[in-house]
Amino acid sequence: MSRRQPWTASWSHNDEDRDRPLLDALEHGCAWIEPDVWVVDDRVLIGHDRPDESQSFEAVYLDPLRQRRDELPDLYLVLDVKSEPEASLPVIQSLLAAYDDVLTHASGGTVVRRPVTVVLSGTLANRVAMQADSVLLTYDGRLGNVPERAVADWMPLVSASWRDHFWWRGFGPILRRDRARLAELVSETHEAGLRLRFWSLPEWTPWHRTRLWRTLLDAGVDVITTDHPAALAQVLRERDAGHQDVSRGRPSS
Repeated sequence: MSRRQPWTASWSHNDEDRDRPLLDALEHGCAWIEPDVWVVDDRVLIGHDRPDESQSFEAVYLDPLRQRRDELPDLYLVLDVKSEPEASLPVIQSLLAAYDDVLTHASGGTVVRRPVTVVLSGTLANRVAMQADSVLLTYDGRLGNVPERAVADWMPLVSASWRDHFWWRGFGPILRRDRARLAELVSETHEAGLRLRFWSLPEWTPWHRTRLWRTLLDAGVDVITTDHPAALAQVLRERDAGHQDVSRGRPSS
């Protein structure tokens, strides 16, 4: 695999459910790769609805990343921790510390950049984001609950549920009030020096999700969370090439 810069807007959601976890996301140029992880005793496992005893986090993600260390672009490995937060954090930290050759970490108060930066998302991020002083861990902030001194080094982005803020679901043009609210949130987040993303995007059909993605990108949303990274990569390639031929009706294929 040759070194190439990923699509910084592309976030592979529920990555552990792909045919090839991690590898499909890398192939489609995702800069943000999010598996669901569980701590069971002293093991870190992956799995969506429940931990898969046959799939350890290090075997599926950390070891392959280490093997590709010299070929990797800058990536964010986003951990949506499903197990009990307080008990999970020490186990996760201990495991990550053994991979500081490939993971961004702190040494003597200085951030040491590596190809992969770990981001905590989900419930665990909500519980520990205010502490913000954990080696090897950064945080997925929550819109409306961002600390005053938040910086991208430890909170690289701010997230919210799309459905909590907007009525529009991809049918027809975006509602005027939703467009105004979206512009407001993008402006506020960028003024704070952070990136913005939304989860729970309505990706019902190829038509809906393509129109939604293009609307968000046009508005300045930095990161698109998707269960369809191959399709998003195609949209991003078209934008990169200047082929943004979205009409008022169905987007061209």
